Amino acid sequence: MLIPDLGTVFIETKVSFTLYIDQFYPKPTLTNINLVVQFGEKIAVCGEVGSGKSTLIATILGEVPNINGIVQVHGKVAYVSQTTWIQTGTIQENILFGANMDKHRYQEVLEKCSLIKDLELLPFGDCTIIGERGVNLSGGQKQRVQLARALYQDADVYLLDDPFSAVDAHTATSLFNSLWLAVDVQDSSISRLKLILVYSLIGCGVSIFLLLRSYIVVALGLSTSKSIFSKLMTSLFRAPMSFYDSTPSGRILSRVSSDLSVVDLELAFNINLSIGSTWNTIFTLGVLVFLTWPILIVIIPMVYITILLQRFYSASAKELVRINGTTMSSVASYLAESNVGAVTIRAFGEEERFFSKYLQLVDANASPFFHKFSTN
Repeated sequence: MLIPDLGTVFIETKVSFTLYIDQFYPKPTLTNINLVVQFGEKIAVCGEVGSGKSTLIATILGEVPNINGIVQVHGKVAYVSQTTWIQTGTIQENILFGANMDKHRYQEVLEKCSLIKDLELLPFGDCTIIGERGVNLSGGQKQRVQLARALYQDADVYLLDDPFSAVDAHTATSLFNSLWLAVDVQDSSISRLKLILVYSLIGCGVSIFLLLRSYIVVALGLSTSKSIFSKLMTSLFRAPMSFYDSTPSGRILSRVSSDLSVVDLELAFNINLSIGSTWNTIFTLGVLVFLTWPILIVIIPMVYITILLQRFYSASAKELVRINGTTMSSVASYLAESNVGAVTIRAFGEEERFFSKYLQLVDANASPFFHKFSTN
């Protein structure tokens, strides 16, 4: 018999944890919860959509502040979020998630998560690069990669938020029988668990300055910005889906934000400065030629050499700007990806590894930025 419109979250522990919440703040999300999970117990929390199941897990993870009460979790935690979060990288990197490779355990995890057949279909097996947000995997595959990531950690406490939402019934049954880590919405499966909690949600708390010096520069800058923005938006809206599957969102964001910012703010100032410097040079050289015409012997070669240097500089500067933009988009993509998976990262205790990776990307971006500054 199926239980309609019920999501399920699951908690398995190898060590015990305690959860006491008794909130008297106006419109709290969860109130009067007294839950103690002992060693080896498996608990399913069932309820309607919006009843607070995910909030309960978030409270255990420390993501939701408790106004009054105690939340204690002892041991290593593994977490599977309701919304699948997959990193850009290989399937193997997603499953290991910073842990060392144990081939025997890794193979066992793949078998229990029903990933063997899926990996055989991929061109490079578990070394296949997963696109941004896991675009080249189905919803069920991404969910099973998440489960494999949690299982490989050999944690003490497993927190699974609606882990079978994206997999079919046959696969869900297979996973349940092999892992004993999650439950589906069937009575026959739920009845095997130690304790079932069904509850309802008590309440819900919801909580340009431009350095413009002339009207001409203003008009030119405005016209240029409108033209570039219009062409950019037209290109983005007409781009095929394959473009978004293969292009990191950080690169698109960089084009829309930082590049347009340069056009709106820096271009007008630089044009004004260039015009002023050019006229100043022309008038200075003109006065020198008028007073002492033999100086043309020096001026003509100097102008020629300047033109050659300018051509060399333009080619170098253009490439440095391109490299700087590419590395900057990598920083933006990684930051956005980490922000989406912040709960999962904190649940696995991997903050330091992600922070170190972020600093490496920042350093990689700082190098071309320094060279660009030097050439200028």
